[in-house]
This record gives sequence, C-alpha cells and structure tokens, in this order.
Amino acid sequence: MSNKLKEVFGLFFENRESESTKPFVQIRYVMATAIGLVLILSFTTDFNIHFIWLLLGIGSIIDAIESYCNKENKKKVFMAIGFAFLFFIVFLT
Repeated sequence: MSNKLKEVFGLFFENRESESTKPFVQIRYVMATAIGLVLILSFTTDFNIHFIWLLLGIGSIIDAIESYCNKENKKKVFMAIGFAFLFFIVFLT
C-alpha cells in the first residue's frame, strides 16, 4: 500500500493499538444491526430517525469503555465520551 493511500485510510478509519475483544465486537454487530433495522423501519413508516442518535450515543459510550479497558490514550476516551454527549444532545432536541 502506498504512503498516500495510508494517509487517506488514516483519515477515515481509526488505527487501534490493540484488537477489540470478542464481547465488544459482538456488541458492535448488535448495535449495527439495530441501527440498520431502525433505518429500514423509518423508511417504511414515517422516516423518523430519532432513535438512531440514541444508538450512536450508546455505541460511543461502548467505544469509550473499550478504550478505557485497553488503557489507551485518555484523549481517545474523552473524545468518545464527547461524541456520545453530542449524540445524546441531538437525540434530546
């Protein structure tokens, strides 16, 4: 892979020092399935995607917990908590 492609990959995908554990991967799959199900149901009913913000906030909290358990950089933990707070604020408004 060329250096330019690695730079572009780094912009859109997070590079982790350690791999995710199996429970966190399974939780992430369940969350992605739930978000997809809410999207499909919102398209078929009244296009209300309000609960997707709640699910995204929960996913960010799970990312923060995983980063904290793996003893990663505190900046990543606080950034995940900040995104979760942002998603919850959007959900409540």
